[in-house]
Parts: sequence; C-alpha cells; structure tokens
Amino acid sequence: VHLYGSPEEMGEQYGSLLKPRLQLVAACVNLFMPADKKEKAARFAEALEKNLPEEARTELKAIARASGVPYATLVAANVTPNILCTTLAVWDKATKDGRLIFGRNSDYPAFGLEKVIGVIVVYHPDRGTPLISVSYLGMIGSSTGINSKGVAFGNMLSLNARHPRTNPDGLPIQLQLRRVAHRAQSAEEFARQLLGLKHLIPMNVMVADDKGAVAVELGVDAGETRTSRNGVLAASNYFLCPRLASYPSECSRYLSLIRSAKEHFGAYDVEA
Repeated sequence: VHLYGSPEEMGEQYGSLLKPRLQLVAACVNLFMPADKKEKAARFAEALEKNLPEEARTELKAIARASGVPYATLVAANVTPNILCTTLAVWDKATKDGRLIFGRNSDYPAFGLEKVIGVIVVYHPDRGTPLISVSYLGMIGSSTGINSKGVAFGNMLSLNARHPRTNPDGLPIQLQLRRVAHRAQSAEEFARQLLGLKHLIPMNVMVADDKGAVAVELGVDAGETRTSRNGVLAASNYFLCPRLASYPSECSRYLSLIRSAKEHFGAYDVEA
C-alpha cells in the first residue's frame, strides 16, 4: 500500500484502501478475544492515548472514519508490544563484497496469519523521509522498515531489563520507530534520537545503514548502544549491557546467530 501526503490524508487512504480487511480483523478480534482481555486492552489503550503524538491521533482518527473501525480499537492495536524476535547484521570483512546485510526474524509462530493481516506500507509524507514499513493491519507504527536514506531497523522486546519495566509516559516502540525513521539520515542519528525518547517498555533495536550497524538497548529510564569491530552484530530479546540487565543473558537464539556468523564469516552474500 502506498500512502501520500499529510497524516490525515495518509490515514484516509489507509482506511479506504484496506477497509474490508480492517473490518474483518476487527470483527475477528471482537468475536474470539475473551471479554476480560478485551476490557484490559481497552483500559490500557485509554491510559496511553494521551501520550500519542498529535500526528498519530490524527492519522488513526482518519483511518477510523474511512474504515468504520472504532478509533479506540485502532488505538489498542497500536499500543501492543512485539514478542520474540532476533536480528543479525554482517558487513565489512564478514561479507563477500564488504557490503552490509541486515536480517530480522520474528521468532514466534504466526500460524499463517501474517498472510492475512501482514501489510507492507510505503509512506510518502509531505514532510519527512519516505519509509517502507513491514507491519500489520491497523498498526501505523513500524517494527521493521527501511527509509529512503537506506537506514533499516527492527525491534525486539527485552525480557531481562532492570526495574522499572514500564513508563506510563512513554510511547510504544513501533510508533517511536516510525517517527524517527521519517527524520533520521543515518543509523548513528537514528540511534541517537531513540536514546532521547521516552519508551513504554524496555526494547532492543537494531539499526543499520551502508556504513554499519548499531544495537540500541532501551530501558525505560536509561539506554546504551553497542556495535562491532569485526562486522558482526546480533541482538535478541535480552539486554547485554550490564547496567541495563537484571541478569546475564544466555539466549540460545542469540548464541546460534553468533555461531553461524563465525562459521560463515567472510562468505555472507544475499544469494546465500
């Protein structure tokens, strides 16, 4: 889906183009989600709605008007955190030609639902950098994407963050990533902007451009970045920075990526 213009215009286009699918997903959620979970999600969304940037509220209200899906339902969909994920970036001597390759994986079973509710949105804002976003129906944020400056990103929920674990004044990472992606001109700038924002829950984010990659570990009250000297950088659902982690990580998925990177060091290419 390609969207153009202001937040309101893009919201109207999104709601109009995807109206049947949005209504179907909303109906399925209403039918199959247990009443207590729906009530909990509604309360959570109502509490966080005040934190949404004005452009996000404008865009969601336009989607609601165009699609007929209630605004409150869309807000609830947009404050839901991601689950288990991993990322791996390789570049310099780690790849055949020295160019960076960045991979992101969702490490949870989708049971084929990604074919039904998955959507790739190409944003052409009247202000800001264009962005390709891999997302789900009804969600205006971005958990995976690349902007027209070649800055790519992907986020991962952190499971070993120190307390506090939530910031009621923060924003979900998907919305923060979308906002920063429209502004950042490089991975370094992207990481710096993320560190200056308030986040709802602890998150890892991998950001990459043609020069290299950086992992950003975002607690709700502090953050750190880490990179690599050998052109290999991986991240999963755990903080590695000691001051942010409540316990050391022994994530088998992270270790698997590192082993693979050692085995294939210097041989990575897109075809392989």
